[in-house]
Amino acid sequence: ENLFACRTQIKWLNDVYFAGKKVSGILAEGGIDPQCGAWVALGIGVNLIAPEGGFPESLRERAGALLPNGALASREALMAQILADFVELYENADDELLYEAYCARDMLRGKKVYIMLDGGETEALVLGIDRDFALRVRLPDGSEMPLRSSASLRLPEKTGLHNDWRF
Repeated sequence: ENLFACRTQIKWLNDVYFAGKKVSGILAEGGIDPQCGAWVALGIGVNLIAPEGGFPESLRERAGALLPNGALASREALMAQILADFVELYENADDELLYEAYCARDMLRGKKVYIMLDGGETEALVLGIDRDFALRVRLPDGSEMPLRSSASLRLPEKTGLHNDWRF
């Protein structure tokens, strides 16, 4: 957003969308090493520009790029901005501001989704993001529950968003 002056949205838990299409995904892996302590490795993939000839047919409806018209772009500038923003957030972590910024970009709030529950698929309504960044949903019986893994979430096909059980 800072580098390209564009407004993005987040599809919980870790996908970034621009103009209704996925342009980035973030994966985190962590653990505890007895000698080194806790660690986290982040992987961030960003579609800066569309591939020559466009995205494959199977991805065209849901994949996008930050600069879809093939404008000149610097991968180095993007990487530097991502790292600078990350360091700023890490060093000056304000949980309230981070939570508010994440929620302001939540693209699933108010949307119908399907979740895996008791071995079957159940429709649910997304209510928003909990303080611990779980996705809060309302079930057909009116009860509410948090989702803590995107592996248990599927979107309706008509959204055009990524639609399988593996995110």
